Amino acid sequence: MRAEFQKKLAALRDQTDNKTFLQFTAYVGFFEILGMYVKNGYIPLRDVLQIYKGPILTIDIVWRDFIKTWEKQAQVPSGLLEHAIFLMDATRTKSDHPIFYWTIYRFRRYF
Repeated sequence: MRAEFQKKLAALRDQTDNKTFLQFTAYVGFFEILGMYVKNGYIPLRDVLQIYKGPILTIDIVWRDFIKTWEKQAQVPSGLLEHAIFLMDATRTKSDHPIFYWTIYRFRRYF
């Protein structure tokens, strides 16, 4: 599925009228800014995940491989969308290894 998204995004990027691709990059740009805020500690990751967990996981599936290949091309700076990738990694880690907060509150005297 990721390979199909990568092909489709490359096709959208290479079109002469790339208005749709610009809209997609603006959408990912929002998560880039959000990732920068989380990484710098301005916004807690918990708050971001409560609102945007689904879209972040979707962006991870659709964009991660495309970002890696796009970054290797000429005239594209290294570290392209690095904060969005940080947010994708943090969200994937939290979703794969959830913390059950009821255990923290129940056994808080031990922590």
